[in-house]
Amino acid sequence: MARINIQYIKRDLEKAVPQFRNLSKGAAISKLNGAKNELLRDLDEHQVTKELEGDPLAQGKILTEGNLFSFFGFNEGEDVTSELKEVLKDQIVLAPNPRLDIKSKSFNFVYVVEEPSKKELEIATPMPEWTNGSWLTRVEKGLKGLEAFMAGSFRNSRSGGGIQIPHNIRSDSFNGVSYLTEMLKKFRKRISS
Repeated sequence: MARINIQYIKRDLEKAVPQFRNLSKGAAISKLNGAKNELLRDLDEHQVTKELEGDPLAQGKILTEGNLFSFFGFNEGEDVTSELKEVLKDQIVLAPNPRLDIKSKSFNFVYVVEEPSKKELEIATPMPEWTNGSWLTRVEKGLKGLEAFMAGSFRNSRSGGGIQIPHNIRSDSFNGVSYLTEMLKKFRKRISS
């Protein structure tokens, strides 16, 4: 009958932990980058992003008249979504120190993914200078004023695609749509599976 010296196995295992950590970190970074690329692709393909990056005069699919860029009153030619994309690219990262999870027959390195806070996302998505708040929040929660928004090319239009008039011309309102919140849920599922 052979004898196994557990102390030798434990010592060899402890020596191997840094190698396993490096291997696991490479795998974790690869998985994170793949999921982050899918998140950014989802963002680019979302109708909200298309309306915020598109022609101010184009009819969007979210509002009954006009599009989100014009309705929110961004300045013509303004790049609305780039700062949000940069924050997502730069601030979704692996936390530096993984946790070593030891079980009876195995061990795993558990990595935490850090994301930008709600406040950081709001700072990256400011409404035009004539108002306050975050367009990201307004997209998801809604914004009053659609009742008096007239889409079209007007001389006094900031966006080049519509103006607010002094009276209501419709009963519709913009109550918000699911946007980044849903995309982040999908992202979290991708990295946790």
